[in-house]
Amino acid sequence: MSTPIKDSTRSGGPRGAGSTTASGYRASTAIGLVTKRELRENLMKKGSVVTLILGIVLAVGGVLLTAYLTRDDGEATEPTRIAVVGEAPFADSLADAPEGALLTPIETLPAADEDAARAMIDDESADAALVPAGGADGATANEWTLLQNGTPDTLVVTLNSALAAQLQADAIAAQGGDPAAVAAAAGQGSVTSQSTQDIDFAALIVVGVGVMVMITAIMMFGGSVASSVIEEKSSRVVEIMLATIRPLHLLAGKILGAGLAGAIMMAAIVAAASVTIIATGLAADFDIPWLAVATLIPFFILGYLLFAALYATAGSLVSRMEDFGAAQMPVLILSFVAIYVPAFGWSQLDSTFMQVAAWIPPASVTTAPLQYAMGNFSGLQLLGSGAVLVVSCVVMLLLAAKIYPRNVLRTGSRVAWMQALKG
Repeated sequence: MSTPIKDSTRSGGPRGAGSTTASGYRASTAIGLVTKRELRENLMKKGSVVTLILGIVLAVGGVLLTAYLTRDDGEATEPTRIAVVGEAPFADSLADAPEGALLTPIETLPAADEDAARAMIDDESADAALVPAGGADGATANEWTLLQNGTPDTLVVTLNSALAAQLQADAIAAQGGDPAAVAAAAGQGSVTSQSTQDIDFAALIVVGVGVMVMITAIMMFGGSVASSVIEEKSSRVVEIMLATIRPLHLLAGKILGAGLAGAIMMAAIVAAASVTIIATGLAADFDIPWLAVATLIPFFILGYLLFAALYATAGSLVSRMEDFGAAQMPVLILSFVAIYVPAFGWSQLDSTFMQVAAWIPPASVTTAPLQYAMGNFSGLQLLGSGAVLVVSCVVMLLLAAKIYPRNVLRTGSRVAWMQALKG
């Protein structure tokens, strides 16, 4: 039977410092035991299981919905059927247009008069009707009325263009010209649209969704570190644990255990979505920026360490969950920065504000990967932003290492952040 490791609190050291100098004590073993315990508890919690199942369902469902909405079943588009009263060569020319020339093919059907055309619309044998504006008796060659019931407004534009072309051809023929020769000499012109913003929307969507999943995991499992600290303080279990393990090793095990649980759950969700993407064939339809996606991994790790250290510190300042709301307020403010800066600035990533935000933690946790995916950050700039984030993580971990041992055994009212910093 091993001898309990002595805590420095009982040998005159500062409360909660826990030197545990007994022979046989190994930091790696102590941290490993706490890590396994926290990993098991985080994975087996009902809330974690529900979150995992819900996340997989949403991820797979989103991919399936995207595949359904974007699939091409190869079937020809149903033509718009137009009942025509009298002679309308311009409408017939649209019906004879080659496949692909119109967004929606047009089929013309003869109708004896306006009443017959309306009847064809009512019994759904026609989608619209083209009637001379003056009626069958007073019709002119250039005035028509389109009777429609739910057909696209673009149909009017298409018919007007065809009518104008016919009237122009008739006028040319009346002057002794050859409409076909004039059309051939004029050639075909077109106007195309090109955006001045060179945005890779596929990369933006993929990395944007990845950032959303990443920050959700960071907040969820960073918060679980605080919950674990408070539960152990309120039940006084931490006093028993610190008799055999040093406070910093306990803190390290908690952060690592919750982080591993979060990584496992997020990996399961990403794996389910990836398998579904491959199975549905979406991977072949989109150019997925794998290098940009890979940058999410180090930024997830650094972001988690940053917020887990803050949450652990906030949890050590209170003894009851009821007091945690006020203690975590500074952490919540920082989390809002990380969440809402890219949420509101994704469409202006090239702005000065968003460029600067990609360098400043905690906004850089979510903004820097987006900037790299959009080409606004070079690889060197991304490394620089990551280096600044590493320094911030080290500072926050040192802060936690200072505050956590001093307050983890303290009970009673909430300790203010300024008081904790002053020691």
